[in-house]
Amino acid sequence: MNVYGERPDLVFLGPSLSHDEARRIAPDAVLLPPAGMGDVLTALERFRPHAIALIDGNFLHTMAVFHKEIVDALARGVWVIGASSMGALRAAECAPYGMIPVGEIAAAYLSGELEGDDEVALVHADADDGYRPLSDAMVEIRATVRAATTAGLLTAEEADRLIAGQKRRWFPERTLAATVDDVRDHLGWPAEQVAAYRAFVRANRVDLKSRDARAALQALVELPAGPVPEAERPLLESSGVYQLMAARDRFVGDGPPGVRLEDIRTHAALTDRGYLTDWRRAAQRAALLNLSQYLDLEPPPEATVAARRRVAHAFGVAPDELDGEAAALDLSPNGLEVLLGEEARLEQLERWVFELGRGHSVDVAYHNLMRLQGRYRKLRADAEAIEKLAAASEERDIEPPFLVALSQHMVLSGFTLPVSLDEFVADSGFGTRTKLYDRLMTHLVAERALLGIPVGMGFEFVDDDTPDIDHGAGEMNARGAR
Repeated sequence: MNVYGERPDLVFLGPSLSHDEARRIAPDAVLLPPAGMGDVLTALERFRPHAIALIDGNFLHTMAVFHKEIVDALARGVWVIGASSMGALRAAECAPYGMIPVGEIAAAYLSGELEGDDEVALVHADADDGYRPLSDAMVEIRATVRAATTAGLLTAEEADRLIAGQKRRWFPERTLAATVDDVRDHLGWPAEQVAAYRAFVRANRVDLKSRDARAALQALVELPAGPVPEAERPLLESSGVYQLMAARDRFVGDGPPGVRLEDIRTHAALTDRGYLTDWRRAAQRAALLNLSQYLDLEPPPEATVAARRRVAHAFGVAPDELDGEAAALDLSPNGLEVLLGEEARLEQLERWVFELGRGHSVDVAYHNLMRLQGRYRKLRADAEAIEKLAAASEERDIEPPFLVALSQHMVLSGFTLPVSLDEFVADSGFGTRTKLYDRLMTHLVAERALLGIPVGMGFEFVDDDTPDIDHGAGEMNARGAR
C-alpha cells in the first residue's frame, strides 16, 4: 500500500481544468501534472493505480505519451479514460485496446471529424501559475466562432475565413482575441460591429476542453471498483523501443517528477570511479540473462526461493522484509520478481560469457546491480540533487566549449577519464559526445552553483577551435581550470 492508498485513481491534468475544481469532482483522486513520455509508465510503477484519467499532456519539451504505455496500463487491468486534450487524441487511437473516450472532442477524433493533433494544442504557464493557458486551442476557437455564426454575428463565409486564418497560425499564436483583430483588419468591420463581436466572444466562449475534462472526472468516479476484467484486457506486445523507454525514462525518487533511471546511471558515469567496471559487469549480467531467454531456461522453484534469500541478504534485510526494501529501491512487485528470476537464472549461467547486443538490458541490469551493492539509494539522491541545482542555476543556458566543460568538471568533482575520451563515450553508455556534453553541462552547472563560482567565470580559457579532441586520460587530467 502506498501513501495515496491502495490502488488510487490518477488524473493527468493541466490547463484543461483547475486542480481545485477537479478535487471537487473527484476528491480522492491523485492529481498529477500533464503527462509526457514515460509518465504513465512511471505512474503504473509508483502508484499501482486502479484507474487513470489522461486529460492533458506535454509534447514540446518532451516526447508525448507513448500509446504503448496506455496499452501496458490496460494490460495490467488498469482502467484508462481519455478526454479533452492529449487524452482525447490517445483515447481515439487506443479505443480498440480498451481506453475509454469521454466527451465531445474525443468523439470528434474517434469519428474522424477532427484529425490534426494541433486542434487541441496550446501553450500554458507552469504549475506555480496553475497551468494557466497562454493561447487558445483551435477546437475551442472553431466552436466559439461557429456559436457567433449561430447568433447571427457572422455569416458562414466570414466564419470560415476567421477559422482558416487561425488554422494557418502556429498553435502558440492562436487566440480568440486575435479573431477580434481579424474581423476588423481582414473583414473590414466598423468599430461598433467589432465591439459587438468582442463582447460576444468574452461572454460566450465555448469551453469544450473544460467541459470534457469534467465529464472525464465524473466518469472516473463512476468506474467499477475492481480492475478491468481479464477477458477485456489487451495483450501487450513487447518491443525494443518500449523496453528501452521503460529501462531509461521511468522517473523514480521523491517526485513528481523525481529523477529518471537513466539520469542515475549517467550521474554515476561522471562521478563514480568504479562506473566502467560496474557497467561492464551489468553488460555481462544482461548478456547471460538474454542467453537464458534464448535457451528458454526456466529455473526450478527451489532456485527462486534461494534467490529470494540471496537478494534479501544483499539488501541487508530479512526475507520477510524484502518487499518493503525493494519498494524503497524503486522496484515494483513485478520488478522484484524480475530481479529474483534473474538471480535464479544467473545461478545456472554464472560461468557463461556472451557478447551483449541489447542496450536496454544493460540499463536494467546496471540499476539492479547498484541496488544489490547498496549504492543505488545514494546515486539516486545525488543525481536528483544535481538536477535540482542545475535547474535553478543562472548558468543553465551557457554553452562553453566541450573541453572547457570537461576540464572544469574534472577539477571541481575530482573525476578523471580512465580511458581516452572516445573510449569513454563508447564504453560508458553515453553513445555520442553530444549526449555526454549535455549531461556533463548539467553536472558542471550544478557543481559551480554548489561552490558559488560566479556566472561565466573560467569559461574562456580554452580556445573553441582546439584541434586535438581525442585526448587520452593522462593528457586530459593535466589540463585544469584556472
